[in-house]
Amino acid sequence: MLSVVGRSVLGMAQELVGGAARGEDEGSSRVQFWPAEPGSVRVLLASQRSGLEAALSAMVAVWEALPEAARLAQMLPTPALMTRILALDLDEADDATLVEVAAAARRVQAAAQETLTRAAAILAERSAMNQPALALVTGGEACTAGDELSIRLTAPRYECLSLVRQGIMLTTILAKTGTALRLGRIDVAKAKAMVDALYEVPWQAAMAVEDLVLPRAAGRTPQQLRRDISKALISVDPDGA
Repeated sequence: MLSVVGRSVLGMAQELVGGAARGEDEGSSRVQFWPAEPGSVRVLLASQRSGLEAALSAMVAVWEALPEAARLAQMLPTPALMTRILALDLDEADDATLVEVAAAARRVQAAAQETLTRAAAILAERSAMNQPALALVTGGEACTAGDELSIRLTAPRYECLSLVRQGIMLTTILAKTGTALRLGRIDVAKAKAMVDALYEVPWQAAMAVEDLVLPRAAGRTPQQLRRDISKALISVDPDGA
């Protein structure tokens, strides 16, 4: 008597090669084969593979036929995009390509900024960066992540503290904004505008405002986005605004 697993595997094999008829007789399982035509399975698999290869070849052909500017416009901010940009001879590129190179480089910059702020936020959570005794001695903050980053990045401390604040917001309350930044859908200035405007707002209101303004943030300037946020805050939390 075949086990349940055995019957299942055997049934799959039979369906692959042609079919099977099963009958139950006194607790036993009888299986009868009628094999497919010789070589039909191999022909089917070869046909499917050939069809897939043809489809992939067609997709590659369509991609290669696109102008360079169109290719750049469709690429996400990945290492492949940066590699493609660096491989271009910008002096020989046409105007449309140069515009898309600038836009692509900005998407890469946005993705890098998201990584920078996320790293700063994670660093700020490490126990080594948070020594309560230090705050008692200095009378300042217990977290030293801003100081560590300031030394390594040779940047002002307030700027590094801002990176930490942005990272915390973009990985928690404004996580959708963080994702948009990582994918290059919004730039650094717009992400900072979101954080600066909503950092001290109750999290429920901040998330509601994000849902209202983020969908069209890509087509807005940072100044326009700040106005959008102010209007959304009034509609979401008129008392707090």
